[in-house]
Amino acid sequence: MADELYEAAKIDGSSEFGTFFRIALPLSGAIIVFIAVYVAECTWNAFFFVVMVITEKKLYTLQYILRAILIQNQEMNIINTSTMTNTDAIASLMRREYMAEGMKYSIIFIASLPMLIAYPFVQKYFVKGVMIGALKG
Repeated sequence: MADELYEAAKIDGSSEFGTFFRIALPLSGAIIVFIAVYVAECTWNAFFFVVMVITEKKLYTLQYILRAILIQNQEMNIINTSTMTNTDAIASLMRREYMAEGMKYSIIFIASLPMLIAYPFVQKYFVKGVMIGALKG
């Protein structure tokens, strides 16, 4: 099918660039959006790059900052429980652990929220890409 499209464009007098921009690029729009979404997701979730390369705080990614908050919260909750005899101290520790779990799940939600918001806007391109390659019959 693609050969016929390129041949028809050549007969109509289209140049190579014209054929590319008028035929090939619109047909590959779905895959371009698909790749762009995955590149954006990988960039959004960039964690190891920050750990290895970035030293300035203003350049830290959201995932790195959220992980630092989570680790800081966990370090505050580490207490030697073998010396605890006071029930109030144990109850306080259990409340902090419960809050730490809530914080962990909130951080996961916050980190994935932008991708969850962006997906419905690009979903039509995924459906369009599936329909272009489908057989009618």
